[in-house]
Formats: sequence, C-alpha cells, structure tokens
Amino acid sequence: MQDLKPLVPSDELRIYRVLDGRNSLSEKDKQQLWKLERGFEGEMEFSRLVMERDIEGILLNDLLYEYKGSLFQVDKLLLINNSILLLDIKNHEDDYIIKEGKWHNERTGQDIRNPVEQLNRCETLLTNLLQDLGNKNALESSLVFVNPEFFLYNAPVDQPIIFPSQINRFLNKLQKKSLSVKKSQFILAEKLISLCKKENPFTRVPPYNFEELKKGVLCERCRRFMRKLRGRTLVCDGCGSLERVESAIVRGVKEFVLLFPEKKVTTNHIYEWCKVVESKHTIRRVLSEHFEVVGKWKSTHFIEKMEE
Repeated sequence: MQDLKPLVPSDELRIYRVLDGRNSLSEKDKQQLWKLERGFEGEMEFSRLVMERDIEGILLNDLLYEYKGSLFQVDKLLLINNSILLLDIKNHEDDYIIKEGKWHNERTGQDIRNPVEQLNRCETLLTNLLQDLGNKNALESSLVFVNPEFFLYNAPVDQPIIFPSQINRFLNKLQKKSLSVKKSQFILAEKLISLCKKENPFTRVPPYNFEELKKGVLCERCRRFMRKLRGRTLVCDGCGSLERVESAIVRGVKEFVLLFPEKKVTTNHIYEWCKVVESKHTIRRVLSEHFEVVGKWKSTHFIEKMEE
C-alpha cells in the first residue's frame, strides 16, 4: 500500500493540544479535545492495520472537498484495482442501539447523528466529483468501527458497516484481490490531492490571545513545560523526555505560527514565547539556520524556507 497523502493531526487538533498545555481549557473544550484525539487515534489505528498488509493500492487520508457549494470530508480513500473504497473511520466505544433510525448511546443516554446517513451524503457528493473527473471506476463505501469496546444493537444486516471483529477479514479480501497499481490510479490520486481545500471552515477553536497564554517550551510527548537541564538540553519533569534546545525552538516557532499566523516571527517574539531559552543570540542563530531571513535591522523577521 502506498500512502500518497499521509495522515497528520488537523490544525484544529494541533491548536487544541497547544492551548491545553498553555491555558486552562473549559470542560466543554476538554471534551472537544478528547473527541478530536479519539478520532485521530482511530484513523491512525486503521492506517496501521492497512499498511501492515501486503496490499497493492493507494491510500489517501483526510480529504476535504467542495462540490457545487457543498463541503464534505473523506477520512480515507483506497484505490485498489478498478475500485475506489470510501472509508469513514469511527472510534466510538460503549453500547449503542438503533431506535427508529436514531443511534442512541446506552451509557450516556445521548443520541448521535446517524453515521450511515453522513456516509451516504459523502458518497453521493464524491461520486459526482469523480464523474466530473471522468472516472469510471466503481465507488464502494463503508463505515468502519475500529474500537473493540464498541457494540451496536439492532444493526441492520444490509448496512455498509464493518465492525471491529470484521476488519481482519475485510483486509484479507483486499489483500487477495489486489493487483499492481496502474499509472491511471496514480494520476487520479494526484488529481484528488490537488483538489483538496487547504483551509477547513469546520474548524472551531476557543478564543485566545498571546498575552494570556503561558510561555515556555511544551514537551512534545506529554505537553508539560520543560526546563533547562544543562548545556543545550531541556528536560520534562513530567515524563523525563530530553530535547535539544535547537529542536525545541523550531517546534516553538511552528506552534507560534500555528496560533498566530498574523504575527511576524521575530527574535523577540520567539524569545518571549519560548521563555526557558535564556539567550536571544541562540534564538537568533536557530532562526537564521532553519528559516529564511526577511528585512534588515528592526524590520527583520523570519519565514519558512521555500522548497527548492
């Protein structure tokens, strides 16, 4: 399986992660972060299962399209043989029951939107988009539940649902029938990637500003603040992770740009943002080495280097 569009955390999830470390999230925002993390973990788990198999095909992750004014998201597309598989990955747990077409969580007592209806909408829009591209391959869609702690009562047998206990059999079938990837599949995959929208209008994050956020270097593993250990090394007292100051500064810049795209990346801004790095000279050196310098003197700032 060739992963032409690897799965990465969404900007929404990345922002929530940073805010969680640098601010006190409300219970509502913590719940949203939990949902985003669970969804991402589910997609990562399914990607892992697919990539472990000797399946000839192309995998595309996290696609966002607009078709005639309608936005729709695609978790995963698998291009295998003469088929395109549309997969909506769910990481739900608990017991659910279908009553009068509604999906009901037995533990929380809450209803959720019918995921099959959402999948059908996505399939219709994607089918139309593919037809406009001249694609004649069959499109098959499935709702995939990856969490072994999930159970659905009254599940209709005619619904396109793959339960946790069925995933291995599903992948076995794909492995047996997969053939070498054709050039036409690569062309279609690249076209689908090029048509993806860059910004997601569904993104919703809590309000925040530079002044109110705690300053310092967050540990990449547990999101606690790191401290200077010795020389050019930082340590996290939470999980014990060690990191070189240089890589910590680069990560800090990426966080800063993610949260404040309207602000210029300057030595003073990053010095204040990272806090634990005591030397402005060190920050200026790292910025000069890893980013492109723009302007002179007081107007000097840094931007991401252009790929050659």
